[in-house]
Amino acid sequence: MNWEFEIIRDWNVIWSDEHRKRWLQHMDAADNAHVFFHPALAKAWVETYLPLRNLSPFFVWAKQGEIQVMLPLVLWKKNWKGAFMRSVIPFGYSDFDYHDPIVSGAWSEGCAADFWRLLRKELSKVVRFDVIEIDGMHASSMPDGWSCVHEEKCPLIALCGFHTLDDYLSTRNKKMRYNLRRQEKKAGEYATLKFEILTVAEWHLVESDLPVLLEYHRLRWPKAYKAPDFHRNLLRLGLDGGVIHFSRILLGDEVASWRLGFLYKDRYYSYMPTLNPKLLEYGVGKLHLLRCIDFAIRQNCSVYDQLRGSEMYKSEWTQDDATVYSYRWLNAGVSTKIKCFLEMIKNKVR
Repeated sequence: MNWEFEIIRDWNVIWSDEHRKRWLQHMDAADNAHVFFHPALAKAWVETYLPLRNLSPFFVWAKQGEIQVMLPLVLWKKNWKGAFMRSVIPFGYSDFDYHDPIVSGAWSEGCAADFWRLLRKELSKVVRFDVIEIDGMHASSMPDGWSCVHEEKCPLIALCGFHTLDDYLSTRNKKMRYNLRRQEKKAGEYATLKFEILTVAEWHLVESDLPVLLEYHRLRWPKAYKAPDFHRNLLRLGLDGGVIHFSRILLGDEVASWRLGFLYKDRYYSYMPTLNPKLLEYGVGKLHLLRCIDFAIRQNCSVYDQLRGSEMYKSEWTQDDATVYSYRWLNAGVSTKIKCFLEMIKNKVR
C-alpha cells in the first residue's frame, strides 16, 4: 500500500486554530506522542529561532491505510559559518530531547523504513537540501540505511505500581534514604524549606526568577548555548498550554533550586534543573527532585523521564533507561560533498 503525503509550507496554516486542533487530536490518538512536538513547545522553539536562522516550514502529514504519521520539519539554510548547508531538521532540533515521528496505528519496522525512504523523495520534489538530520529517536522510529551519528541513554524511573512516595523510596537503598532524611534536617535547621509550583497566575514570579536561574545555569554549564528568549518563550507558551511544570524550593526567603519540567499524558519530563550555588551544601537539588517525583506519582504518571544524559546523580534514582539515536542522511550530490569538505576543514581549524 502506498503512502500519501501532505506537506504544509505556510506558517499561518501551521499555527491556525483548525490545524492546531488536528495536531492535538492526532497526538491524543498516538501511543508514542511525546511532549516535544506539542504545539506550545513547537511554537516556542519556532518563535525563538525564526529571527536568528533562515527557516522554512515543511510540516509533514503522511498516511498509509490506518497508519497516520506527523513530523514537523523545517529547512535551515545555513550561512557561510555552516558552509551554506541546507539542512532539514525537526522542530526543536538540538534543544529538545525526542523527535520521533508521532504515529497512530500499527507502526512496524517495515513501515518506518518505507516512510523515511518515501519522505526523502517527497521532500526532494519541493525543496533542494543537502542533509536530513533527526536527533533523539527511539529504535522503533529509526530509518533504514541512514548514518547513526550519536546515541545516548535516557535514564527513567518506572512509576507504575507506586501509590505514594514511600512506595518508591522503599525500592532505593538504605544509604540513599538516610542521606535524604539528613539533608532534609540540615536544610530545615538553616531555614524554613518551602516547595512551590508556579503557574500562569504567578507569571510575575516566573519572569523575575528567570534571569537569575539562567545566570546560575550558565555558571554551571558555561559552554551550553542558550538562544535569546528561548526559555522565556518556552515558559510563557508552555505554561499557557498546560504542559510545563515549573517549580522552585525556597530556603527562607531565598530560592535555592528551580526545576523546569514537562507533564504530558502519563509522563513527567525532567528538563532543566538549576541550583543556587550559594546554597549547595543543603542538598536542595536532591530534595527538589524528590518532590517532583512525588508530584509525578500523585499525578498518576507511569514514567519519570530524566531525559538524555547519563549524569552520575541520575543513577542513584533509577537503573532503568532507554536509548535514543541521532540519524543523518546526506545527499550524494557534488555540491553537498563540497560543503561537507568545507565544514570539515572549518571544524578542524576551529
